Amino acid sequence: MKLNLVQQLILLSLDNKKGSFISHGPLFNVAIAGAAIAELIVQKKIRLSEKVIKVSNTKSTHDKVLDYFLEKIYKSKKEHSLSHWLFQLYNNSQKSIDIYVQELINNKILYQKEAKILWVFNTTNFPTKDSHEEDKLREKLTNIILKNENTISIEDKILIGLIDVCELNKEVYEENLSKETRKRIKKIIKSDSLSKTIRDEIETTYTTLIVVVTTIIT
Repeated sequence: MKLNLVQQLILLSLDNKKGSFISHGPLFNVAIAGAAIAELIVQKKIRLSEKVIKVSNTKSTHDKVLDYFLEKIYKSKKEHSLSHWLFQLYNNSQKSIDIYVQELINNKILYQKEAKILWVFNTTNFPTKDSHEEDKLREKLTNIILKNENTISIEDKILIGLIDVCELNKEVYEENLSKETRKRIKKIIKSDSLSKTIRDEIETTYTTLIVVVTTIIT
């Protein structure tokens, strides 16, 4: 199974044994929206021109989540910025996660496990059933970050940025990140304008979202 950027981020965000999400909440949901936009750019369905999203190709991606996002962008009455679409698609992130988790279950990569918290509250977790795909992904990322592998695809650079903004570096690479490793991560993200822009816009959108929510509450 070839995993897209959203599926890769979801897998890396799950605790393999417990099946619970290590990264979750508003920041993760914004990152999921960012990963979907990035995947559409990688597939040349849309492009980023001066932080404005433009549609390049409306043919199906054969992925219901990506097709939904592509159609939403295409049918918009006018072109909008990356930050605008992060806000708009953020609202669909949880549904996107649910769809992709089910696909990973169908492909026998994850399995569904029902449990209770404090013997009262029901919860659903998704532990790993077959770690082959994730093991390959982690090995590739570890070689890039910790072993200075120099052949880095645009998809990998974007994913490294997504991992960084979701604060998953310790989970994916190693518990105690050295100063040199942190510098290496930042250098890789900055080496490509797309990976840097997506990572930074996710962070900015999340910050703005929190400010808006806080203002409404108070």
